[in-house]
Amino acid sequence: GATASAAPATAAATGEAGHKVTASANGTAATGTNGSVQTVSSEQVAAVVSISDEVVREVDQKLDRIRQARMKGYEGDPCGECGNFTLVRNGTCLKCDTCGGTSGCS
Repeated sequence: GATASAAPATAAATGEAGHKVTASANGTAATGTNGSVQTVSSEQVAAVVSISDEVVREVDQKLDRIRQARMKGYEGDPCGECGNFTLVRNGTCLKCDTCGGTSGCS
């Protein structure tokens, strides 16, 4: 007869200080950067994974803000008068949307 065996489900993530965490359905274990293995709880594994999700969300939000600024025409350079990063192209010059200062053009 045929025998069927299923490997335990596993998931991996990288936590603080580069520690690789491997979680399995029948018990969880973390492998540290020095090769040591220690048993950790599923809550600890979930915390590592949720930190990763939080970082992804923060990066996505920052990239969205950058895209929105570019769509508004902001060049990414600081204004020489007020210091805000709201310079937009005004012909060959740059004009600040915040204070109205220009980049030396008349």
